[in-house]
Amino acid sequence: MQSYKRGKPDDQVTVIGATDSRGTQTFFKPDSQIFPETKFSFDVLTKRLRELAFLNKGVRITLKDETTDQEADFHYEGGLLSFVEYLAKGRTPLHSQPVYITGTQLSADGGKI
Repeated sequence: MQSYKRGKPDDQVTVIGATDSRGTQTFFKPDSQIFPETKFSFDVLTKRLRELAFLNKGVRITLKDETTDQEADFHYEGGLLSFVEYLAKGRTPLHSQPVYITGTQLSADGGKI
């Protein structure tokens, strides 16, 4: 755990316990001395975080506005394929399956990049 004030860490990263869970949680409360506008559009954030979830295959991103109790959860195992399916909803695609190529790039020493 680590908290910040005015963009600077309050202290070093602190271990708060053991868990089998993985991932990162980020809580954000804007500082009116830094941000001239402290109200955010849930719809704008939803759109942007959905895009990030499509681009990061398998990652779960949850947005919760504690001031309104609105919540959105994004998780796409298919990554960009899921994005194409999302865009094609309610439409008739020209092809049944999109063309999708994936692979692993190796560094000069043979390790994965």
